[in-house]
Amino acid sequence: MKELSSEALRRAVESLEKVRGVLKARTLSQLERTRVLELEERSRVEVKGLGKLYNEGVFECLKREHVIAILTNEEFKWPKGPYALIKLSGEVVAEIGKCRLKVFKERLRSARKRHKEYKVVFPPLTPPVIKPFNKFRDVVLASPSPKVHKYLLKLFNVKEKPNLGTMLVGFNDIIDSKL
Repeated sequence: MKELSSEALRRAVESLEKVRGVLKARTLSQLERTRVLELEERSRVEVKGLGKLYNEGVFECLKREHVIAILTNEEFKWPKGPYALIKLSGEVVAEIGKCRLKVFKERLRSARKRHKEYKVVFPPLTPPVIKPFNKFRDVVLASPSPKVHKYLLKLFNVKEKPNLGTMLVGFNDIIDSKL
């Protein structure tokens, strides 16, 4: 994998800042990525009745060569879900999407007979096929845990407000330098 120039990363950040609803964007340094990983690991707690939380999306983003954090407002169009999966011993028994919970009753009945371990997984999100997301190779988006969200707000030097969100954009390369 070839290393991207700082100029290419700057253009990537600028192109993300042009997306509707994105207020700011910034690349994360290796130290900041390590801190995000630590905070996300600490967020893997047990939620009574649902099981352990696991943010697969953030872990997938952090595996990419480059990670850009974005600060969003209510105008940002979220990628399609599902936003969370409820798993019973590895089998998906429910999905949480935009304004809905879809339970797979037959899977749930079957899995309950065999297993007892629940887990809530926040999967990587597939970005919309629009600029600049379609210019990044192996791109994934992730919605961070509340702890990471607060850390990213601090990096952006903004106070927490109900209409502000954060997201991570992880990718390995830029397909087209004309961002």
